[in-house]
Amino acid sequence: MPSGARWLVAATASSSIGDGLALVAFPLLSLRYTHDPVLVAGVAVAQLVPGLALSLPAGVLADRWPRRAMAVGAEWVRLVGLGIFALALALGQASLVALYATVVLIGLMDQLYQAAAFASLPAMVPAGQLGKANSRLWAADVAGEQFAGQGLGGLALAASRALPFAADAVSFGASGLMVGRAIPRRPAAPEPAGGRRRLRAELGEGISWFASHRVLRLLAPLVGSFAFCQLMAVSILVLYARLSLHVSTAGYGLLMAAAAVGNVIGALVADRVSARLGAVPATVAAGAVAGLAYIGLGAWHSVAGFVGFLLLESLAVPVGSVASIALRQRIIPSELLGRVGMVFRVFLFAAMPLGALVGGLLASRVPYREVFVVAGAVQLVALAVISVRLVPLARTDQQVIDLTAEGAGASAGEGSGGVAAPAVGAGDGAGHGAGAGDGARAGDGAGVGEAAPAVGAGGAAEAGRIDLVELAGEDEGSIPG
Repeated sequence: MPSGARWLVAATASSSIGDGLALVAFPLLSLRYTHDPVLVAGVAVAQLVPGLALSLPAGVLADRWPRRAMAVGAEWVRLVGLGIFALALALGQASLVALYATVVLIGLMDQLYQAAAFASLPAMVPAGQLGKANSRLWAADVAGEQFAGQGLGGLALAASRALPFAADAVSFGASGLMVGRAIPRRPAAPEPAGGRRRLRAELGEGISWFASHRVLRLLAPLVGSFAFCQLMAVSILVLYARLSLHVSTAGYGLLMAAAAVGNVIGALVADRVSARLGAVPATVAAGAVAGLAYIGLGAWHSVAGFVGFLLLESLAVPVGSVASIALRQRIIPSELLGRVGMVFRVFLFAAMPLGALVGGLLASRVPYREVFVVAGAVQLVALAVISVRLVPLARTDQQVIDLTAEGAGASAGEGSGGVAAPAVGAGDGAGHGAGAGDGARAGDGAGVGEAAPAVGAGGAAEAGRIDLVELAGEDEGSIPG
């Protein structure tokens, strides 16, 4: 890969280690201030809210502002915010309100970073290497966050309340330096002759382009349904493991580590699978495998079955995610990558909390195993309904590219002001897991085809919260992605 992409992989690994530390530390620290299950679960909700609130405006800004400066600036703001919070902890001046404020700040800056970085990768690597670049980014994110970061998060918090947050701040500082070397300079979008249009108008242009593209219009709800079903399953995973299978807290952490291994392996082979099958068929196939894995989790009531089907799902998720992300980076025009990319992400942010809520409600009324079966069945039905229309349009990547070009030509011919499709690869795109999971971390996580590293993401954090879950009888909520 070109040097810029290698720097971005290094930046992802650096920030992901820090994220893993904080991912475990935030919910554990909240227990020092309250044992109210609603307030503790609210930490996870606070991670998701910025995704719903800022995704679309962040996409507009990524198409207006210099993307390199936007991404680096977001990292530096997170460095300062976490540094202040760590200092407050060290001085004994922190509070639950400060914790919530820090989580929200990190989430807001993550949206700005993701929008800018997603719109930058095609300018850094040839079109044919987008799949490889995204798979390496995904693997770096999973390895840093789940193996190194989460494994050390609880130990760091035990040593010092401030340590995991100070380390995360340093990781963002290092990431900012490396992202500055990774993303090429790009001037801000020129101001139109009539003056800068209002944000709503520019956002409408991105939404219109998305809505006019037949493949993306079908792919987005498909990926959203995957996110919904994954969170249905993951939201009660810790309850099923601890209370039904009687896995110890330490054992649950090891099971999540196994899922992380599956994510890394899946990420490393994802570009080859996508190249062989095509992006859309690879996404559909990965969704089918994950759906069957959920049904297997419910049908096979044993620790061996739990491990096997969890590993299968973890292998499938990055394959579909990398394929979907790389395809979008190839076909969305460079000047619209921020807006259209974030429109796509809205489907995830809407689906994830809803899936977690439905999973929790079902688990309070039926055996946990049945929730997995329902999640798998819903995913397979949604897959069948949508893929009947989607796959004929996109059996090969070239077919999608040609369809994009035809749509751009028709739009130009109608004088509609449509944006012509670029030559393949003339866009930009990445993520802090960069395409590596449209958001590997709080918010960008979730189903096959666009997700944070699947079930493994947040596994250690879930294990860290199990005592509260047992005390309060509450279902586990969303995972950070």
